[in-house]
Formats: sequence, structure tokens, C-alpha cells
Amino acid sequence: MPARKRVRRSLVLPALIVLTLLHPASAARAQDACKKELASAEEAYTRGRFDEAIGHLSECLEKRRVSEDERERAYRLMGLSYIGKDVLGEARSSVRKLLELVPNYQPDPALDPPPFVRLIEDVRDEIAASKQAPPPPAQEPAARQNPPQRRGPGTWLLVGGGALLAGAAAVLLAGSGGGGDDGPPEGPTTLNEVEPNDAPNQAQALRGRPPITLRGQADVNDVSEVGRTFNDGTFDDFEDWFTVTITATGLQLSLNGFASDLDLYLMEPGTLNFLGISENGGTLTEAINNPGLAPGTYLIGVSIFDPDPQGPASTSYTLTVNGAVTGASLNASIQQIGNFGGASHAADFRLVAHPVAKDAPLGAVLPDPAVDAWTAFDETGGALVEYDGTPALRFRPGRGFWVQHARPLMPSDAQAEPTTGDTYDIPLHPGWNIISNPFEGAVAWADVQAANGITQGLWRWEGRFLQTDAFAPAHSGEAFYFVNATRRASLTVPYPGTTRARTAAPADPAALLTLSIYREGALAASVQVGLADDAAPGLDGYDQLAPPGYFEAAGLRLVRHAAAEEPPLHLAREVRPGGQGQRFDLVLEAPEHASVTLRAEGVETLAGRQVYLVDTEQALVYDLHAHPFVTLTARRTRTPLILLVGSEAFVAAEREALRPDVASLSNYPNPFNPATTLAYTVPPSTAPSAVRLDVFDAAGRLVRVLVDAVQAPGAYQAVWDGADASGTPVASGVYVAHLRAGAH
Repeated sequence: MPARKRVRRSLVLPALIVLTLLHPASAARAQDACKKELASAEEAYTRGRFDEAIGHLSECLEKRRVSEDERERAYRLMGLSYIGKDVLGEARSSVRKLLELVPNYQPDPALDPPPFVRLIEDVRDEIAASKQAPPPPAQEPAARQNPPQRRGPGTWLLVGGGALLAGAAAVLLAGSGGGGDDGPPEGPTTLNEVEPNDAPNQAQALRGRPPITLRGQADVNDVSEVGRTFNDGTFDDFEDWFTVTITATGLQLSLNGFASDLDLYLMEPGTLNFLGISENGGTLTEAINNPGLAPGTYLIGVSIFDPDPQGPASTSYTLTVNGAVTGASLNASIQQIGNFGGASHAADFRLVAHPVAKDAPLGAVLPDPAVDAWTAFDETGGALVEYDGTPALRFRPGRGFWVQHARPLMPSDAQAEPTTGDTYDIPLHPGWNIISNPFEGAVAWADVQAANGITQGLWRWEGRFLQTDAFAPAHSGEAFYFVNATRRASLTVPYPGTTRARTAAPADPAALLTLSIYREGALAASVQVGLADDAAPGLDGYDQLAPPGYFEAAGLRLVRHAAAEEPPLHLAREVRPGGQGQRFDLVLEAPEHASVTLRAEGVETLAGRQVYLVDTEQALVYDLHAHPFVTLTARRTRTPLILLVGSEAFVAAEREALRPDVASLSNYPNPFNPATTLAYTVPPSTAPSAVRLDVFDAAGRLVRVLVDAVQAPGAYQAVWDGADASGTPVASGVYVAHLRAGAH
């Protein structure tokens, strides 16, 4: 095959950032078949109970009398629920069904979350590309050709000390889907080639339920800039190419069902190193089996090589990908950092490494900032320093940076040289460091811990921080966070595969509770608390310090107060001795007035112990055994919380000590639809107090009496369903809640 164009080493790795909004139910649908299920699903969804929401939606769609509007709402909410669960394959399937139901559906970028908008666009392109000769769009009824504008909020509420919550109302976004389907398929995923056959200029990300079977069409006349260069200088480009991410070791590929001579390639995306080649001439099957392939993102190429001049100009084929396949990779890469806007979202920045053998200024590796704008930050141990053109900020073996770029970054002309030797020492400063692996292969982090006698973990960034066991090489483009808690001068990294005696780390305690927070439906951060008889009162091998949350959508940290002259420590995991009980201090970091959902997992491991979350500022107490999902409203950017774990007597004594001495009133969510929870406290007194909680409209007319009782001091909750005393839903607007508790 004649040489075409030089290889362009770039990948498109879409990053999906998940957002959730709320869309109010329409009064016009009150008599429709699945009104009850939709209302229940919406309430479950707002509280982060995604499985419960999906269950209600499935019941709705199974009914015989389901209107088209109800299907649209149900499928959209189902799609958002799957996004909240981070099950992107089912979310994509739901969006496809939505477009089958409403082909001309147009999302509203001002109200719909960006990932939902992008998913709509992606699936619409897939549907169009899968049709060889797409028919003209069918004429829709007038109401479908011009989708109605989103309705406003169902109910706004003004509560507490007279402060009006301003801003846009929360808008309910029903799940996507289509037809009368019961939900996503349980079996393997079958896909069609997405990319137009005449422009194979970027890799398609394969995602779905493995094994993935992809039906494609390769054209001899396709011309791409990615492929294989032979020793004689000829160049074989890829008619089609794909990225796939695996989360466990091993990958199997098979290519069959083609009429021309197709070849199959498996490569590393950052360098285009070939990890597998199948080019058996004259056969109708090509296969690559790499059982030892490490988890990560890889490139798959399909190429027509030396086709018979009398043969067909194109051929269909079937590509089967089998392994622990996940969605599109969010890993950083010097070849592809991402296609982002301003640096206002968690996914706008990447931890970036570069496989340089010698120091290279950022300006020499990254594009000319005067021509192609980008932003970079250096970590100094607990603060960021922005790149201002100084040559002092340099890529070097073992070093990385935060980088944000408006377009995909291409590699520099500098050639990387593999670092050799048995070990490499990365210089460190006290506190947090951005580090990279200077070797050509991944290093087990346990080997690094053993070589240095440390217990702290390695953190990667995927729109949130996650601990990882594998220290990926710098040629992947990914850098990592590590805390130098022992003030070492350097970190020794052993050569990949070096056998070393490892110090046995403490096993995970049996009683381990995970607290995760979601903001706008996306998982933002997690912490773990545990109890173990052999845990030390202070820091030990169980405990893990938490990286700084510079670009998190919301943060959650455990707080350990150190000596008086030192700042408190922020931890991602803290394990203490059991005893009668323990009080854990936490801090929620989120924009002021932002609403987040907290999810408690593993509460059952603490059987026999009470587990309560206390919001001292709002005097709210949550029993996590009974309510593992909690909606929290950030009253300020750093909101303190307390977790109580222990015996009934221990928890009762701690709650008594935390009891508020003044009355308080708040509500969540706000704005709301269809219901809101009003949390209030009755302050201490010598006897139970007469308590009354009323709701008034903006004109001062009494709408509903929510509480009229005698109550002892403590924290309470009441739910208003947005209806008046007769049960009739009130109109949208601003309402005032008024609390009287004894003399308060």
C-alpha cells in the first residue's frame, strides 16, 4: 500500500462529567396512567436513591395506559438515574430510546446538564451514521416539531430568618428512553460503527456491557493519519480505529465476517507501541489475545492491507472486544488532555506527566501560549502556583503538573528516552507532591511503599481523587498525587517488576463505613471511617491523608486536630479503636447554598452500634441505619459535620452535648418540587414546649399548619407536600414558614 500521511498521534478520549437537575411535574398530566410512579421516582431521584427511582420508572413503563409525554419524562429520568449510578451504558441506551420516541427532541442548554446535552448529540450522530441512506426525518406533530419551553418551578419556599433564596429554580429532568421497553439489555452490547466512513480521523470510544460486538464498514478509499509505518517506508493507515478502557487484566479481540484482507492491531495510545498484531493474509478471521494486558486505555486499529485490485472497494466486518470494559477513559495524556472550556469544572484540569529524559520547560513541551492558550499549576506542598512563563517550572523525570487546555494537545518534537537502572529517586518537598513514573512500564505502588517504608497511598484524578495500586508510566501522560508525610528528601521508585520484600500493611477492618457525596448527580468525593481493635489512637497504617480538593465539584474530608500550633489534618480514611464509641469530625466543602446528597455504604458492618450524622449548624440529626441517603445544604463553603458511631449510651451522651440552645428552622431542597423537608429545633426548657409550624403565602394568608403539638427539646422534621389544608396543590411562588416554640 503506498505511503499516505505521517502518523498523527492523537486520541480523543471523551470525558463525561455527570450533572443532575430537576424538572417539575406538569399539572396537565395529573390523570395520566403513571402519575404516582413518576412522582415517587422524582422524589427518590432528588434524594439520590437512584435504584429506587429506576424501580418506579420501570413500573410506570409497564403500564398499558402510558402517554407519550409520560414515556418521555420517564425515560429521561431513568437515563439521569443511571448517570447518577455511573452506569453510562444504560444511560446511553436510554437516550437512544428517547430519540427514537422524539426524533426532533432538542435539549435546552440553559437548563439541561451538559453531559446530558452531549449524550443527546453523540447518540443522535450514532443513529444517523448507522443508516447508510438515512431517510428524511418523519413529520412530527406540531407539538413535537417545536418542543415546548421548560416549565418553571413547582414551588419556591422562603423559610427561617427571613432570607430569600434567590436564583433559578431547580428543574426536573426526566429520564431518557423510548418505546415500551423495560430497561437496558442484560446481555452483551452490540454497536454499530459511529464514525462516518469517509472521515476516520479520530478514534471512537467503545463502551458497553462486555463482550462488545461492533459491526463496522471499512472502505479502501478511507484516508486517515494514524497507522503503521513499515521498514520500507510504506504506510498502512487504519480505516477504522477505536479506544477501549479495561479495568482488569486481560483483553481479547477478534475480527471476522470480512471480504477483503483486514488486519487487526492493539496499541498503547500515548506512543502507538504495538502490543498485538494480527495480519494473517487470506484468512477471514483475525484475533489478538493478551491475557496479561494491564488495566488502562488502549487503541484498536482495523486496516485493509494490499487489497485485491479486482476485489471489493469496501467490506463489512464484526469486531468483538472481550474484557473488563468500562466507559471512555478520563485519564490525562500529553497527546490528549481534553476539550474543555473555562477552568470552572472538576474535569477541566488534568494531572499531566511527560516522558522527558532531561529537564524541559513547560513552554517547550506544551504549545506556544501566545498562539494556543493553556494554563498550568505547580504544587508546592499545599498550595498551587500558576505558570507565568518562568523557566523554573519544568517537566523532568518524576515530576508532573496540573494542566488545562482548550483543545487536544499534540506531543512536542522532543524525543523521550526511557529512564534505565534499578531505581530512580524523585526529589520531594514536604506535603503534597505531583509525581510521575520515569520508567517505561507501570510500577506496583506496593513496591514503592516497600522500597521507602511508607504507608500512604497514591492518588489519581478522574474529575475526583481516587486511590490507585498502579503507578502508570509517564508516557501515558498521567501524573499522580503523593503526600510526603515523613518529610523525605526523595522517593525511591524501583524498576518495574523488581521483586522486593513488602511490609505487610494492616488488613482492612471488618467495620468500615464509606460516606460519599454527590453534587448535581455526580460522585464528587468519598471518605471512610472504621473501627479496629488494633488501631492506634493517633495516625497509623490504616489512616490515609486526603489530597487537597482544588478542582473538586464538592469535597468531603475527615478532620483530625493536631497540635495547637499546627493546622488540622484532612484524611480520606481514619480507623480508630472501637470501645464504647467514637466521634469523627468532618468538613463538607461546596459552594454556598449548594445542595449535595450524602450516601452511607457499609452501615451494616457496624451492626450493634448506632450511626448518626449531625449537622450542628442546622441542628439536624440523621440515623444512617434508617436513612443511608441524606440531602445536605451548604450554608457556607466549609460546613462542619459530626459522625457518631458507638453504643446507645455513648451516642445519647454526645447528642445531648450537641443539643442546640436556640430555636432554628431550615428546609431542603429549596426551591423544591413536589415536597420539601423542614428541619427545626426546640430549644432546652424546664418543660415540653408548645410548638406550631405554619406555612403562609406571600400575601400573609395561612396555607397549612404542619405542626401543632407539645414537644420536648430536640431536633425535628416536618414534610410539606406543596398542598393546602384541603389537599389541593398550591400555585408556584414564594411561601413563608413560621415556627413558634415556647417563648421562641
